[in-house]
Amino acid sequence: MSKKEVRILLVEDNPILRELLKYNLKGTGFLVDTVENCKEVVSYLNGTIPDLIVCDIMMPIMDVFDLRSIIFQYPKLNSIPFIFLTAKDQNEFKIRCKELVVENYLTKPFLPKQLVEKIQAVLHEHYSKKE
Repeated sequence: MSKKEVRILLVEDNPILRELLKYNLKGTGFLVDTVENCKEVVSYLNGTIPDLIVCDIMMPIMDVFDLRSIIFQYPKLNSIPFIFLTAKDQNEFKIRCKELVVENYLTKPFLPKQLVEKIQAVLHEHYSKKE
């Protein structure tokens, strides 16, 4: 799968960070859709299935872990890889990510290049398993 074919859903409530990340990801060739909270993800997934979801963990309205649990209920959606963005680097958070089969996460602050590298690694691993 080439980058030009990869659709990423970026979930970030901070509008400045959301636009910065979108700009950087699009600049490297990804197709990028954005929403500002986890509840909007549920609506988005009714019409579009992205190749990967990048989601900030500290979200209003719906907890990102609740969102991941909801997605697990749908066979068509439960294989979408996730990357969580977080300011937390605690063991409890890491354990919760493993329980929900979250492929990866980045601890803030990070460079956009690090996010691109993480996305490429997660997608490579995800699609290698399918072959």
